[in-house]
Parts: sequence; C-alpha cells; structure tokens
Amino acid sequence: MEFPKLIELKRQELENITDTLSALEGELEDTHADFPPRWNKDVKELDKFIQELSEWIKNPKVKRAKEFIGTLKKPASDKRSFQGLDNDYLIGGLDALEDAVKILSGISDDLLKVNVSKKVLDGLQEEQDITDLVREAKDYCISFKDVKQIDTTNDFTKCVKDEESKLLAQSAEFSLENIQNAKNNLAKAASAFELLSGSGVNTQAYIKTYKILKSVDTVWQEANEIRRLLGKTLFKIVGNLAEPFGEMTNIMKERKKSLNKGTLQGIISGLTQVEEQINQWKEKVEKRCDEEYQKTKELIGFSEMEVEVDGLYESFGAIFADFSDVNLLYAPYKEFREIQRKAISKLEKQFSESERKVIENIDHADDLAESMGEDFWSALKSLKAKQLIRIIIRRGTN
Repeated sequence: MEFPKLIELKRQELENITDTLSALEGELEDTHADFPPRWNKDVKELDKFIQELSEWIKNPKVKRAKEFIGTLKKPASDKRSFQGLDNDYLIGGLDALEDAVKILSGISDDLLKVNVSKKVLDGLQEEQDITDLVREAKDYCISFKDVKQIDTTNDFTKCVKDEESKLLAQSAEFSLENIQNAKNNLAKAASAFELLSGSGVNTQAYIKTYKILKSVDTVWQEANEIRRLLGKTLFKIVGNLAEPFGEMTNIMKERKKSLNKGTLQGIISGLTQVEEQINQWKEKVEKRCDEEYQKTKELIGFSEMEVEVDGLYESFGAIFADFSDVNLLYAPYKEFREIQRKAISKLEKQFSESERKVIENIDHADDLAESMGEDFWSALKSLKAKQLIRIIIRRGTN
C-alpha cells in the first residue's frame, strides 16, 4: 500500500475513534457506576479500551464481574472464556466474586490459591450460586493459616506439616473437619517424636517411615513399640566379666547398632532380635548359676567347709527376677567361684587331680567318664577306698 493511502486509512480510523468517544462521552453523563476501565495510554490498546468503556457504560456491574473472573483465572492459568454467562447471573454473583478475589489476595500458598480459584470458576461454569462456596472457602483459608502457623521443633514434624498442608491445599472440599484432622496429626507427630527423645533414634528414620506409610498413627505406634523394646533391652555392664555374663557386652553393642537402622520398622526388627538374644542369655546365666550352686555344695561337702550357700543362691534368684545391672547379678556367681576356689585349695592335698576333677564335675559324670576314660574309673576306685564313693553316687543322682 502506498504511503499516502496508509496515512489516509489511519486518519479515518482516528476519526472513527473520535466519533465513538464523542458518543460515549454523552452517555457518561448519566453513568454513576464504580470501577471504570482504565486505558494504559498505549495507542495500540485504544480500540480495546473503547470496547471495554462501552460495555462498562452499558452495564458496569457485568464489566466488574468479568474483571473478577479474569483475576480468578490467573492463578490456575484457566483458559475457559465464560462468555456464555448470563448478565443477570453475573450481576447476582458480583459480591461473591469480589469476596473470592479478596480471599485469593490473602493466600500465600500457591496450591491453595489454585484450588480456590478453580473451584469458584467451576461453580461459575455450572452457573451455581457461589455464595456458600466462597464463604466456605474463606473459613477454610483462615483455618488453613492456623495449620501453617503451627511451630515445628524437628524435621520430622516439619515433614508431616508440609504433607498435611499439601493435602489440605489440594483437598476436593473445603472441610473444616479435614483441618482439625491435620492439626491432630501434627500433635500426634510431635508426641511420637517425643516418645524417643534422647534415645539415639535418628530423625531420618521417622521421616522415611512416614513417607513409606503415610500414616502418623502407625509412626506413633512404632515409636511406642521401640520405646518398650528399649526399656526391656537396656542393661548395664562394666568390665570384662566371665562368660556367659560377658556376652552381654556384645548384645548391648548390637542394641546400639539397631538404633542406626533406616526406618522405625528396621529398628523394631533389630531390637526384637536383641530381645531374643537377651532371653537366651538369661537362660544360659540361670543354668550356669544353678550348676555353680550345685558344684559349690558338692565341694563344701567334700572339703568339710562350714559355709552356707543357700542364702547366696536365694540372693541370686532375687536379683535375677528383676535386674538391669549385670554386675549385680555377677556378684553371687563370683562368690560361688571364690568358695569353690577355697574348697579346691583345701582338697588339693587330699585328692589327686583326677579325683578332684570327678568331685568338681560329679553332676556331669556321664560326660566325664567319656572324656577321662580309665582315669575316671581309677579315680572312682580311689574315692571308694576313701569311703567317698557312696556320697558321690548319692549326690550325683540328686
């Protein structure tokens, strides 16, 4: 197009714009509505401004409603046009739309902002009365802030708070009951963490377990089970004690290693195995002390020592019934061994090595006969000559 013709075309367009503005100017004298459209002073946008001004003059409330809808569409990048909405419907929902926009302006969580805008827009598309929906959204957003403002003192409760907030922000309904459930879950998460405070359980074990199970209740139950197992498997042991007492040192090392497992389930599994080891250890210790008690009584009888060991055995039983300090339990056993040492020392001049071996292990005569062979029978013969064989047989079959 030749330049003179282009100039002429633009002149005509400007004249048309001037005529339109002149006509609208007359209509403006009778218009007292709020929120007129604004021109950004860009000549390219002048046509759009004139169109919006014309719509506003005809029905400023409809124009305002459409502006609110445009604001609601932005968070969710909603592409729906909403052009088919009846003007009376838009005017009737203007106050609710304005409230919805105010609610959006006060939301800092992007997911919640998208959720609120989308639900309001969905209601508009179906031409529903959005008044109740907007009121529910307002109450919901206020309560949502309460959840976001809850203090978290560790990474686990922060993880739970983040997950609960995400679920609330994307909730299919604006339910205050869901808000309360989230608050309860946060309180229970804090309680679950407190259950094992100072126990050595790693925070990451809490977080990993929660991410796997998605259940604060289950995390609490597992933390409580760990607390129970920790109480049942804690034993103090000092120094290098004789076996089987000394085995508890390694068991306690296994207990400590269990606390380094990656999940609460892993810790429970490790501590359960430790509990089983402790039960087996207790059986061995009890059996050993029973044997030492019988052995001590035999040696006292042969050496004719005046020592009372029944009280010592009862003392061991009383400690064994409820103890957490292995060294306390070890004390009666150690005393049994000391009495035996003194008895053996007294018997050294009266009996040969084979005879003492028979005397010390008379409760295991069958095994002894097999291991000693002819020495066993020679020792028995010698003990018989010393008029002790009858005592040995009687004691050994008790």
